[in-house]
Amino acid sequence: MCAKQSHDSACYRLPCLLFRSHFLHNILTFVQWTDVAPPGSFEFCVEGDPLLGFALTRELKAATLNGAKVRVRLVRMRSDFTDCQALVLEGSDSNQVMKRLVASNGTSLITFGETDGFLQAGGVIQIIDQGGRLQFGVNLDTARYAGIRIDARLLELAKCLLKSGELTGG
Repeated sequence: MCAKQSHDSACYRLPCLLFRSHFLHNILTFVQWTDVAPPGSFEFCVEGDPLLGFALTRELKAATLNGAKVRVRLVRMRSDFTDCQALVLEGSDSNQVMKRLVASNGTSLITFGETDGFLQAGGVIQIIDQGGRLQFGVNLDTARYAGIRIDARLLELAKCLLKSGELTGG
């Protein structure tokens, strides 16, 4: 497990969500999709908290990623994620999160989540909230499989890395 996080300390107020949105935006600036041509717009999908969707929309309103204008879209658990290049999975129901990850495997999709075991279940980036300080872990195998290249400068900042089933850091 990358890190035990306290869901009690998770912030749901708008200023904290704006900070979290800025954190996600910064991470995405160090990511490239290697096997996909940039579409006309970059779909950043949010499954879960609509307030996070609002905060991301505000953060990314003038942003471009991989040469494309960013569009934030709320999706439901059973949605088709094929048009998404990034997906935030919110919520603490681990079983549901794991099912959604399995459904997205094999797509050029970078997934973000906060649940314990997110990386081991096939998520790409686990956001770790340790008393209001945001950190992250990365599953390098899932990223590579999805055709996602993460800049080495970002990987140096990761709290933990999962590669070939081995978890380092954390």
